Amino acid sequence: MNIKSVYKCIATTVLLSQIMSPSILHAQEVSDKAESGVVTQPENKRTGLMGYYYNDSNFSELVMMTPEKNGELKIIKEDHGELLPEGKRNIQSIRWIGYIKPSEDGEYIFSTSSDQNIVMQIDGKTVINQSPMENKIELDKDKLYEIRLEYRQDENGKHQNLSDLKLFWSRTNSDKIVIPEENLVLPNFAPGENKTKLIPETHSFDDNSIPDTADLCLDTDDDSIPDYWETNGFTIKGNKFVEWTDDLAKKGYIKYVSNPMTAYTTGDPYTDFEKSAGQMPAAVAKEAHNPLVAAFPAVGVKMEKMIISENKDYTNAEEHAMSSNQSSGTTVGTEVHVGVSENYGITGGVSASFSHSNTTENTISKSNGNTIHLNEADAAFTNLNVRYYNSGTAPIYRVAPTTSFVLGGETIGSFTAQANQIGNDLNPGDTYPNKELHALSLNTMDQFNAQPIKMNRQQLERLRAGAPVKLETPQVAGKYAKVLSNGDISVAGDWAPKLGQIENKTADIILNTGDTVKEEKVAAREYNNPEDKTPELTLADALKLAFGAKEENGKLTFNGHNISEHSVELFYDENTKKEMKKQLEKMSNKNMYDIKLTPKMKIVIKTPTILESGTDSNIDWETTNTNQPGLDDVGYSTANIGYGILKSKLEPNTSYVLSAYFKGTKHEKEIEFGIGSGKGDYAVNQKFELSQGGNWKKVELKFTTGDDVSKFNTVRVKNDRNDETRQVYFDNIAITKLGKAEKKFDGVSEDYIKEAHTFKSVHSDKKNGTNYINSINLNVNKPIKWKYKVKMNGKEVGDLKNISEPDANGVIKINFLDLNNGSGFLSTDHIEVYAVKEGLRPVKIAENHKYNMEAILKFKNAGESGMIEPYGDIRFINNGEVFEIWKDAIENSSREYTQDQPYKKDITFRTFTPITEESNIRFIANVKEEDYLANQDDILAYGENDPKDSKGLNGNIYFTGDVADDSVNIEYKITK
Repeated sequence: MNIKSVYKCIATTVLLSQIMSPSILHAQEVSDKAESGVVTQPENKRTGLMGYYYNDSNFSELVMMTPEKNGELKIIKEDHGELLPEGKRNIQSIRWIGYIKPSEDGEYIFSTSSDQNIVMQIDGKTVINQSPMENKIELDKDKLYEIRLEYRQDENGKHQNLSDLKLFWSRTNSDKIVIPEENLVLPNFAPGENKTKLIPETHSFDDNSIPDTADLCLDTDDDSIPDYWETNGFTIKGNKFVEWTDDLAKKGYIKYVSNPMTAYTTGDPYTDFEKSAGQMPAAVAKEAHNPLVAAFPAVGVKMEKMIISENKDYTNAEEHAMSSNQSSGTTVGTEVHVGVSENYGITGGVSASFSHSNTTENTISKSNGNTIHLNEADAAFTNLNVRYYNSGTAPIYRVAPTTSFVLGGETIGSFTAQANQIGNDLNPGDTYPNKELHALSLNTMDQFNAQPIKMNRQQLERLRAGAPVKLETPQVAGKYAKVLSNGDISVAGDWAPKLGQIENKTADIILNTGDTVKEEKVAAREYNNPEDKTPELTLADALKLAFGAKEENGKLTFNGHNISEHSVELFYDENTKKEMKKQLEKMSNKNMYDIKLTPKMKIVIKTPTILESGTDSNIDWETTNTNQPGLDDVGYSTANIGYGILKSKLEPNTSYVLSAYFKGTKHEKEIEFGIGSGKGDYAVNQKFELSQGGNWKKVELKFTTGDDVSKFNTVRVKNDRNDETRQVYFDNIAITKLGKAEKKFDGVSEDYIKEAHTFKSVHSDKKNGTNYINSINLNVNKPIKWKYKVKMNGKEVGDLKNISEPDANGVIKINFLDLNNGSGFLSTDHIEVYAVKEGLRPVKIAENHKYNMEAILKFKNAGESGMIEPYGDIRFINNGEVFEIWKDAIENSSREYTQDQPYKKDITFRTFTPITEESNIRFIANVKEEDYLANQDDILAYGENDPKDSKGLNGNIYFTGDVADDSVNIEYKITK
């Protein structure tokens, strides 16, 4: 027997399942009614019989597998010339297997158009044995009966193709007809689901014997694909499956291989056979039909809006529309470490924050204008409007993600989807709810709504200040589905343990082209395990296999993007770097794309924002030689300093990696490579040495732009020698975006600064009848190394004042004498004091606000019948600041007041403590009435011995004197 043919037979069997399986149905909505596990789908008939075509009459040289829809069992010849090599096209025997499903109860007779060449069994009982059926068989309606039909050429017809065959049945008192399509059912190709083997070791004819080559059909992992085919390959055209030959590659067919030692090469829920045969939910991505590419869901949560309120009913709420960025900028984070490659070895950057495509970064794109105000102890209720998305390759049912709400690196809360937030089904590329419906509301962290999501005031301030908001999905609860033999899909099991298996059997690769972020998990061999027979794959193989990358004109492309090794930036975690380095040390070519994948590798490939490879025109070069020998084609060189002006602007406050390949000539050189502005200083600069001759060396450096991107508009290459004979060659200059730079927020906001400072006291002086303010004292309860500046009547006075520490009582002194050439400020001047901290605008912490008091004074002395002569003073005190309302001198004979007559006084004043309705104001009246006849003057108000307090902006104060009805009455009103 031809061993290769035997293996072909087996492989064909496996592939047949693909043919027989109905085109898989799209997963429809999975509701709670599906708790039984079976999801009702629109009818998808898996009708017909599976046919196995052999090149010999002993059913041992399998060459093709393909299904037949009904009893018209035709010998398929159309593609023999294209799929089968010469010598394998003469079909000598065929086996069809499947099920009979009667439409009516009754006794049946079966026959064919060539009974003399047929052996037929129903449920293991032979009913035709190279002669017409003699006895009727009783069958029940809608019951499945296993059928095995073997057809071979007789001795006289050897070396001739078999003729088409027809399979008939007849019921008592009915005519013989070809068995209809609806009464034939394809077998189940899942491991262990069939009563008998799909490819028996023997045939049913009388000369039956076990062939000597039976062990060549070995299927170790029982996945219906013979080991030989899994190792050496097979391919599929339409519904025809054949063993792989090199001629098929020239015709454009895809070669499939898998691990013959395990039915689940990538660890996902689908066997290698189910994947290649398409026996999965139709929503599974096309690339995951390859046994080497995992079918997995990657569920994340996107935020569309954040609503913040002081109360649970969200009235007068602060709303922020959010724009989500699904890992396109945060896949590797901005904390990466890059440098200079050694001898054309490992390139790229190590990331400490490698995140998968189920993390989203959200930024405020628009707000409604409302701003809620919180006290220090308050917390705001937070409502997140979100949708789930699936960026993986497989659908997930009853999806319930656990989401962490992270603000600037601080986790505000983690919560798992509750009953009303569980998604019925989520296909790859879709969202839940779909985009035509409103988003989900996440506002509590428990199913009883007892723990609302809250932010304290500091967190809210950080959000407003631009702190990044991330929604991370550390785990997802959900189900996967399997296809049943009747074509329905069944919710079969939990994804969680399967995802763990996938993680341990695959390498995780993310390709980010700026407009597309795609994640694939590709089978990877554990080379330290001799029992691991996973096919060997390189990174380049994975890009072609899983991402569909194409070789075009010597370049590897994906969706029109050049993703060749020299034209992209690679990022990986520390463990992946160690494995890559170990492999590169043993490799002669040192190409990163030739590195073999191993389990748990994590690799991100990003295309540059700007790429200049000698044939591009994204950079204008000065003092630089063009059309020089390049890395892949033409490049550049300089003997001194080359400047490249970027034609497009970079983004502000964004992290990038600048990279290029360099090569020296005959001499050693020290080279500088950096980015800056024009021909000035270059703060972002990398120095390195080029050895004599040698290979190309990649140099990479990270930089972050600020608000002014004009400081990052020129690339510079500086040669240490201005010598035309000592050129430095460079090529593939690339600038690759990492992501928005996180603003470092230390919790110090404007409100924080204001609350850190409170007014304590003022120091004033009076010269020549004029009041001056020399200094003020402030309490500081949160000491930071502040700087202070002062404005007088709107103009800054003096330089910034450094006050590093408050005194032992937590008090600082702002001395105006130091700022104003030894002079204080007039008490009528408008004084403003600001705290200054780098990164924030100056915050006003003290100001003498201007007010007006209208006071109505009434004096009364009971012992006087006419005019009275009061003297003394009336003043009020606001938080230690003293202001005069009225004052009159003693023994002023012209001073006379009418009893109980109101006298109006208007006072304009400035105070460092704002006066409100809640302010406490102390009034002091030290008033006597001059009595020319008595021994002593009468007391109308006792001064400091009898102060009166009043609250608010207006009031009525009554002071009493030494006898009944001696008094001073003050009615006041304060306005700003």
